[in-house]
Amino acid sequence: MRNSKNVFDLVVIGTGNAALCAAIAAKENGANVLMVEKGTKHKRGGNSFFTDGAIRFAYNDMTGIQKILTDLNKEEVQHIVMPIYTEDDYYADIMRVTKNKSEPELARQLVSNSFETIQWMKEQGVQFELNENQSFEKDGKLQFWGGLPIKTRRKGIGLIETLIARAEEMGVEIIYETRAVKLKKAEGKISGLIVIQNGAKKDYPCKNCCFGMWWI
Repeated sequence: MRNSKNVFDLVVIGTGNAALCAAIAAKENGANVLMVEKGTKHKRGGNSFFTDGAIRFAYNDMTGIQKILTDLNKEEVQHIVMPIYTEDDYYADIMRVTKNKSEPELARQLVSNSFETIQWMKEQGVQFELNENQSFEKDGKLQFWGGLPIKTRRKGIGLIETLIARAEEMGVEIIYETRAVKLKKAEGKISGLIVIQNGAKKDYPCKNCCFGMWWI
């Protein structure tokens, strides 16, 4: 089995939205990051690539939406009816959908940081727009519903292309056609990731490992 000469602070498995956000955030904080993708470069992005791009977050009211969609003009805003969607609303939706099986502390962590996360994604270059699938026209105004009023521009394709470009710009190393098969441990701590690459096993020493998953 071949060994990588580099010791990575973090190895992220997958190249979907959550994986890319984790890699970029770690890189922002000075970590040496490697991303491992089972698919080819052409098929990178996981399920995120095929999504509609709608992301749930606690925007609170129209003011919160305007902080994300900064290109909305006054006339457009006047013709939008945006329901209130607070952190408590988001939390209640999580518990309702999961039939109260979600860990409350983790759910609160997700909810309380959701708006800040969308702002951070915007800072990374992700562009957002109104989600036409969560609205209808009534009395000359666009009425939104369902807690998903915005989505990424060009849907999942635009999301992944933007985050991949940002990760590469920051120097995140991404390897493709590489399957993660086993975590290595030493003294109770993660010490490496074993992968299959070009038909052979390879060991990537690392201090931490992250599996990319996304939220509803």
